[in-house]
Amino acid sequence: MLFKALTVSAFLSVAAAGDSSCAAAYNQCGGLNWAGATCCETGFSCVVQNDYYSQCLEDADNSGCQPFYQQCGGKEFTGTTCCKTGSTCQVVNEYYHQCLPGTGHSHADTASTSTQAVDNGSQQSTPQSSSAAAVVAAPEASSSVAESPKASAAAPVVSSAAPVVSSAAPASVESPKASSSPVVSTVSSAAPAASSKAAVSENQFSFTSIAGGKSGTGKTTRYWDCCKPSCSWNGKADVSSPVAACNADGKTISDVNAQSGCVGGTSYMCSNQQPFAVNSTLAFGFVAASMIGYGESQMCCTCVLMTFNDGPAAGKQMVAQVTNTGTDLSSNHFDIAMPGGGFGIFANGCPTQWNSPASNWGQTYGGVSSAADCKNLPTELQAGCDWRFDFLDNSDNPSVSFVEIECPSQITDITGCKRN
Repeated sequence: MLFKALTVSAFLSVAAAGDSSCAAAYNQCGGLNWAGATCCETGFSCVVQNDYYSQCLEDADNSGCQPFYQQCGGKEFTGTTCCKTGSTCQVVNEYYHQCLPGTGHSHADTASTSTQAVDNGSQQSTPQSSSAAAVVAAPEASSSVAESPKASAAAPVVSSAAPVVSSAAPASVESPKASSSPVVSTVSSAAPAASSKAAVSENQFSFTSIAGGKSGTGKTTRYWDCCKPSCSWNGKADVSSPVAACNADGKTISDVNAQSGCVGGTSYMCSNQQPFAVNSTLAFGFVAASMIGYGESQMCCTCVLMTFNDGPAAGKQMVAQVTNTGTDLSSNHFDIAMPGGGFGIFANGCPTQWNSPASNWGQTYGGVSSAADCKNLPTELQAGCDWRFDFLDNSDNPSVSFVEIECPSQITDITGCKRN
């Protein structure tokens, strides 16, 4: 596949204390006709990429610590827990702590509150369109729809459907890293419906769009049925390994051939495959999906950058990996996996896995009705349930603009699945 480095507005831009006049990590810091800052925040140096572009890249010190945006802690994490200069280890959820720029809740400070999501207190800016690139068209406002149930994951099926290249121009972002293709312009999705929140920019992330990948508009729903994801079977797609599935404890990886707990087996969705906020405007997570022109072999473990276009979460964004598919999903449909999102047709999965009455999980389609209801779920899943009411502001199935991107390591480290 070919990749093209782009940037998208709407993300944080925080320099370390004392560096307010310098460029933030991975941002431009020089080049012909460049009129901006030529110094970089602490822990980064301005490195020439070509005559027109110099970039703030991470210094080669702190070799024993985790680099920016990598995992530094979490339940059962056994790696390095210190972060390189300019970042601190901050809690994302119980299973995932991450090296994020600036200061915040350090790993040591949050050991007793490991389910707290990171939020810098800033709020979303409406993405600004660039005249230098095509813009994804804003979708029509969608009506509230209940979750669409997934097709059974009981048997692996490989699709031979050929992908259809979308004519929509991709506009996306990737987890900050040094790129061989310098970022020289800012590109954004179409401006969403005005948010009721104040417009405050946060630190800018950069992701990589896939040339010829999917982009366009679509709809979202929500679900959590605890079933083994359909992309957890061998042979579904050309990937490094299938999406991780777990035993009933939600954390021990199950055998790839184990049958789904929703049809009498012992394999379930892993608890760490729930959504989590990186900051107040960006989240990572997982979806069941159906994209026009893609079969299961093209979708499994693909990632998309979604911009929510209506409702209270308008303007916020989510990077999601496809871990599940289903013939019951409509065109360009993203069913966000969030605990308490509703069982759909597999009503026995969660009660069986967690030995918990179905009544604790809310409506069959739509799930729990309030943040207080999240307390009825297993402790391991409450953070992902709260995410709907905190980050998503209880938006009810908002429409999205989306673009296919290269999956960031923060997601593939959780599922263990990368497309080859």
